[in-house]
Amino acid sequence: MKKVIWSLFDSETAITQELNSDEYIVYSIGLPSSSAITDNFIKIDLSKRSCIKKLEKLPKPDIIFASPPCESWVNVNIGNVRFFKRNFNEHNLYWQKNFKPNNYAIHHRELRLLGQKTAYFTAEIIKKFDPELWCIENGVTSFLFRYLYKYHNAIGYKNMLCYKAYDEKFSVKRTVFFSNKKMILKNDYKKTE
Repeated sequence: MKKVIWSLFDSETAITQELNSDEYIVYSIGLPSSSAITDNFIKIDLSKRSCIKKLEKLPKPDIIFASPPCESWVNVNIGNVRFFKRNFNEHNLYWQKNFKPNNYAIHHRELRLLGQKTAYFTAEIIKKFDPELWCIENGVTSFLFRYLYKYHNAIGYKNMLCYKAYDEKFSVKRTVFFSNKKMILKNDYKKTE
């Protein structure tokens, strides 16, 4: 029997579709760009409460791979960094679980709240569907993992990886696969001649 993979936020490249085989069936789930539509693409807005009910109609996942939008979590894009980092270990208005507006510049507020919503629903989806393996990808400097731990009790392993160590077409930028399992991944790239 094929293992079912849900690839959440797989809307830009649908890259996990390459795993479709005799062993796996992949459902790419998110809001597609026109080039990302495949046979197994399911259009669901993962920042809305209705996403859980819609996902219940799919085959239960054995594996959930999620790559929530990183724009709201990494230093270069979050805006008002001083608010983002301040008093992280204490409850403050900038890390609310209930999505109330926080004290960001107006043009950063919507992006920030979207980040919180997608993180929240990623955690809820994993809790509800309880797959054998789950993995959340985000950048090395991302605050997402701390947020998930603090507000959603997401406990796991930060597995470092460098995509270019697997394929030359990718960037040398490192990323984190936060998962319920410890993984041994290639996290260093050395060009071979």
